[in-house]
Amino acid sequence: MAEIIDMPQLSDTMREGVLRRWLKNEGDALAPGDVLAEIETDKAVLEWQARPGGTLLRRLAREGATVPVGSPIAIVGSPDEDVAALAVAAQSRIRTGDHGRVHNRVPGPAPTLSAGDSVNPLSLMRKTIARRLLESKTSIPHFYLTTDVDADAALEFRDQVAHASGPRISMNDLVLKAAAVALRKVPQANASFSGDAIIQHARVDVGMAVAIEDGVVTPVIRDADTKTLAQVGAAAHDLAARARDRKLLGHEMTGATFSVSNLSSHGIDHFAAIINPPEAAILAVGRVRKEPVVRQGSVVVGHRMSLTLSCDHRVIDGAVGARLLQAIVAVLEDPATLPR
Repeated sequence: MAEIIDMPQLSDTMREGVLRRWLKNEGDALAPGDVLAEIETDKAVLEWQARPGGTLLRRLAREGATVPVGSPIAIVGSPDEDVAALAVAAQSRIRTGDHGRVHNRVPGPAPTLSAGDSVNPLSLMRKTIARRLLESKTSIPHFYLTTDVDADAALEFRDQVAHASGPRISMNDLVLKAAAVALRKVPQANASFSGDAIIQHARVDVGMAVAIEDGVVTPVIRDADTKTLAQVGAAAHDLAARARDRKLLGHEMTGATFSVSNLSSHGIDHFAAIINPPEAAILAVGRVRKEPVVRQGSVVVGHRMSLTLSCDHRVIDGAVGARLLQAIVAVLEDPATLPR
């Protein structure tokens, strides 16, 4: 029996998708698992696999169309099945224009356009970023904790690993691993707010903010606390590369219990990041900078790195946040204790 296939929700933040390319024509047979189309979500371009078998009888959305989640895009059934009535029913459900879409508007007057100004429509990614960050900043009671790390030991450790012909690691790899270890030591921070309850997560899955052409995505390093430093570094490198190529899979961008945002490569000393719900905290990492420091009564050149922890006060109190930040600093200032 023929059935209408709707635009799927391929990520937890997806509200609409762009049907980039049909990979099956009307009349083509479909086996479960066949790739039916390529769909651009707010995070990546993903292959959409057919779940029911049968025949693709009708394509209800054209290539390039933006379709809200839950709106019909195809009809699948038996060969030669009459789907005229079903197609009419599907058309009545198709939402057109802006109906059903989510928009974010900042209160205040519209900007005045001058000669030479350009107006660039928001992509799906920018729409989602705008919506989620506005929701986060206006609904989550943020507070911020900042401290400096003595980065000399971490830099020396990184160089020692490289000289030993081991796997190349970066300071960001060290921060990701340190955060995972610290979350295991301070499990109260590895949590989410859920209305009338706080969910304390059993796994430590660390999200890593990656800047791409049209915004930011946050691929997730699963079980980062149990991985070696080399494994964390390899996962981070692979995920970042595929994020920039828009090749991440949907499940690789969801389910983080904590996130890290690092702007050190952009020369930023210090910043505060906005929490990525439903996580309860995010760590903002600045660049390693040279500063005069006092050691054994003498002023010498040292290396410092600022860390700022943004916390959801509904989940994390000041003392818990401070313990988590102290635990991260402790690992970074003695990285030799990490399993490589």
